[in-house]
Amino acid sequence: MNIAARGGEAVFVNQGDATISGATSGADSIIGGAQGSVTYTGHGANLLVSNNYGAADVTTGNGASLIFAGHGNLSLTGGAGSMTALIGEGQEVITEGSGAATYDLLAQSGAGEGSVTIFNFDPAKDALHSFGYLTGPAVTHVGGSTQLHYSDGTSINLVGVANYTPALGASG
Repeated sequence: MNIAARGGEAVFVNQGDATISGATSGADSIIGGAQGSVTYTGHGANLLVSNNYGAADVTTGNGASLIFAGHGNLSLTGGAGSMTALIGEGQEVITEGSGAATYDLLAQSGAGEGSVTIFNFDPAKDALHSFGYLTGPAVTHVGGSTQLHYSDGTSINLVGVANYTPALGASG
């Protein structure tokens, strides 16, 4: 299914695959469902994406973006606008755009939860917050990158960011 948003629209995808092109004005909301994949390309306006169990390939635009990653795999490319992403339980690959980014990580009840790779993370303008953890992550520095390993099995790889050590509770 191919959909062209006209601005200020909400699109709900329950099953099956959808390709959605965002509008240049108005705020678009994209809600992914239980199965299938969603491909979304933003073109400027504010954006809300909530991905549940399916796979999502999201490119944000120039407006502010709020991304809920959910359980499915996520490929996220940031645009010029600011971006806030709630890190989920799937495999996530994030390439930041030129806007500032904030990543929120909530402690999960299971083991071996999310695996996140972030490209272009800039500690001077971006933030990484973790909530619900009693201790900070185990931190390793490998090949010019920083790897964070949390107690619930979540791991975050900050590619190209050497010697980054987050504070407990909130970091950035």
